[in-house]
Amino acid sequence: MRRTVIFPGILIILLEQSLTQRCDKQKIILLGDGNMGATSHFSWLGLFKVAIDNGDVVKHAVTAIVLIKPKYALANADDIAKIPENIFREDSTAMFLSTDGVPVHYRPLSYVTHPEYDTVVYSSIAVIKLAVPNNSKLSPL
Repeated sequence: MRRTVIFPGILIILLEQSLTQRCDKQKIILLGDGNMGATSHFSWLGLFKVAIDNGDVVKHAVTAIVLIKPKYALANADDIAKIPENIFREDSTAMFLSTDGVPVHYRPLSYVTHPEYDTVVYSSIAVIKLAVPNNSKLSPL
């Protein structure tokens, strides 16, 4: 009887120890506050930039994007769906910092929003297809 009481206690202790160990084997990178492009450690993190021409002045609207596959990025659907299609294709660009620290810009080809985007708040996600060449130095997430 005593063994059956001790065994669950040991199992819990072993389980607790394994849960507290780091699952991430990468080196720790200390980063301060900064602007986009301050480091190439996060080459999968980028900006989607739209040029807004008011006649006299050109302004830019930006939103964050995350590269999830070599040619696909995630973005906030509320930001992307508001852009007229011709402006999305002609006056927009996806901007990343490659792993060697060089800024790169890619033209968006198309996007699709979550099927339930219009009905529920938590489905505010868009997938953007980008014109990324096969020899790109970007590392998706």
